[in-house]
Amino acid sequence: MAEADPETMAAYYCFVNLGWPPSKYDALPYRERELVMAFIQKEIRSRKEA
Repeated sequence: MAEADPETMAAYYCFVNLGWPPSKYDALPYRERELVMAFIQKEIRSRKEA
């Protein structure tokens, strides 16, 4: 998974952490997907700092 693109990684994160099927992430409008990716990055940074 380390070589996956950011969209795939975000869909995977949502699948593992939120129980979303990949189609739910994929169905989001572009701007919402960008926002979800920003939220994921913030969450990952917060976990590393804790």
